[in-house]
Amino acid sequence: MSTAWNAVRAEWTKLRTTPGPAWLLLTTAIVTVALGAAISGAAACAQDGCGADAVRLALSGVYLGLAPVAVLAVLTVSGEYSTALIRTTLTAIPGRTTVLAAKALVLAVAVAAAGSVTLLASVLVAGASLARLSLADGHVLRATAGSVAFLVLIALLGLGIAAVLRDSAAAIGTVLGLVYLPPILAQMVADPQWHRLFERVAPMSGGLGVLATWACGTLLLGALLSRLRDT
Repeated sequence: MSTAWNAVRAEWTKLRTTPGPAWLLLTTAIVTVALGAAISGAAACAQDGCGADAVRLALSGVYLGLAPVAVLAVLTVSGEYSTALIRTTLTAIPGRTTVLAAKALVLAVAVAAAGSVTLLASVLVAGASLARLSLADGHVLRATAGSVAFLVLIALLGLGIAAVLRDSAAAIGTVLGLVYLPPILAQMVADPQWHRLFERVAPMSGGLGVLATWACGTLLLGALLSRLRDT
């Protein structure tokens, strides 16, 4: 227990004492709130939203705001490998699986906290344009919680991919490609069965369960490879 706790404390110290994570989370907040407000405002001007889902419009900025979260997740792992600081980390805490689990826990908590504030702000800002929104509405709160979970799972997916690839550029390209490309490719597939398959297995369109499967799978593979490979 003490080793695990020390690992968590060490990862929390790294996260809060370096400027990169704060700037990336701030970028996520700005992009998410601004895009959600812009889309909500445009919909409100077009005949009171034209029957569109107000909550979905307000939270739509998350699909672009996830990119800095993915970058943060990747750098949490690959940054230490690129600077060789991972050797220091593993000397202090030899358990590689413990280190990866601590990184995942600290990252998930940080993204959940920042994501909650950001998405609640998105709802409040968009509510100025779409009067149908209220934080007292259970549907709004559930949708907001689901979007926070989505950001956390994106972070864990990025962390897992970084643990597998260890290279920042390759890992960032892979996670963003997995998120953004399948929906585009699905629109190019004429066969209905293949189209449905793309939508069901893609992290973005498959739902939280599919995204959680991707995140868990990459984390498990990363943990396995970390035990088999040299630092």
